[in-house]
Amino acid sequence: MLKEKYPYYLANEAVFANTDLEVTDKYSGEVATRVAMADAKTIDEAIAWSVKAEKAMAALAPYERQAILNHCVKRFQERAMNWRRRCASRPANRSRMPAAKSHA
Repeated sequence: MLKEKYPYYLANEAVFANTDLEVTDKYSGEVATRVAMADAKTIDEAIAWSVKAEKAMAALAPYERQAILNHCVKRFQERAMNWRRRCASRPANRSRMPAAKSHA
């Protein structure tokens, strides 16, 4: 089940700055959750942090970078599996179109 709201991450820290971005269910059109959205200042800060991490990342051995990427792939696959399960549990009627009104 989705949480009510999600943060963005900055320098490995969860930031619940706002709930500006609504994520809608593509089948019902209803708001499923809300996500914090970074502003221009936060994006600049994220770029600065990535520059700071550049030397440390470059110093990693290839097998260490591979292990990090493999971990990411594993987590993405787990998230995709959870999403597929969630979608599979939806009712069969997935139409976005409202029911036709009778004008009798």
